[in-house]
Amino acid sequence: MKVAIKTPRKDWEWKNIDPSLKNLQDLVGGYIELVPNIFTDAIIYCDEEGKLKDLEPNFVIYSFDLCDDPIDIDDDPIEKIVGPVIMFGPFDKNGNETELTEELFNKTIKCMEFF
Repeated sequence: MKVAIKTPRKDWEWKNIDPSLKNLQDLVGGYIELVPNIFTDAIIYCDEEGKLKDLEPNFVIYSFDLCDDPIDIDDDPIEKIVGPVIMFGPFDKNGNETELTEELFNKTIKCMEFF
């Protein structure tokens, strides 16, 4: 399945992966957690215990209102995400992840500031 993967201080990489739970856990380095994403249908997973493990910051998510405007350093972030992440397309009607499209990817990253 086509996804985008990002590790701290590196660019996003497009990969075809096996979306099994074990593989997702291996890719993020622990139990998966759904990242709060209120601005698009993209599904983003990170390590559930990433902050407890003191993983390196990856990006900050800002409010949907800011997605079409340049992000200002004084804007309040919704969430700071640490460690590796995997981005999928939206869930299908059966609750399974779908492939990520470039259009959805580009729309989603507008609301992020990267480290």
